[in-house]
Amino acid sequence: MALPTTRSILDWFRRHGTFVVGIGTTGTMVGIGLAAAAESTPAAALVAAREMYGLTALGFLFAAVLIGPLAAVVVRVPPKFRGWLIARRRAVVISAFALVSCHVLCYLLPVLARSWRDVFKPGVLWCIGLGLGLLAASDLAALAWTSRDGSVRALGARRWKRLHRTVYLAVPVALSHALIVGSDFGFSHPPDVTVEPDAGSLIGFSVVCASWLILFWLRRRGARVGS
Repeated sequence: MALPTTRSILDWFRRHGTFVVGIGTTGTMVGIGLAAAAESTPAAALVAAREMYGLTALGFLFAAVLIGPLAAVVVRVPPKFRGWLIARRRAVVISAFALVSCHVLCYLLPVLARSWRDVFKPGVLWCIGLGLGLLAASDLAALAWTSRDGSVRALGARRWKRLHRTVYLAVPVALSHALIVGSDFGFSHPPDVTVEPDAGSLIGFSVVCASWLILFWLRRRGARVGS
């Protein structure tokens, strides 16, 4: 029996890219759940899971908006791989929404188990941060729901593209949410978190955000890197 060649493996990944992204996302979600379960108490486990799901969702969201500018600007990306990346954007957005859903559940379940009024107790800034998070999550829900070929036909290509371009607005909204109420960023520290914010997360996502803005600007100017 002949061993598969590198080319045949790459062809398989191109054909089953959405499946690969889905398996990777599922593994990530399970891995986060298992890592959080190692915490000393159920409350601490939910906090840890919430933090990790939120940060990972933000990472997936940045990946979704980086694909287009990266493929357009870096000409050394092979055409077939460029097409594969662009075709996987829908799957990445769906993955981001799945992780956001886990992030929201890890916050709401313990709060609602006590009293829904606890949502508003930390103050005005906290409520603003939650409102921004709800806005970003709602947009991702709409994008995930319409990330099907049937939705493109139902909405029409122009309306569908207009809707899915809102992902570029979801990024600054989600990042603002993280900056205001995130455990690793937080100007308004979550009431159930006692550790100091992680400057490494803030620096890391700041670099990613700056890279995205630079690539976006280069694409708008028609610049090409590596030609």
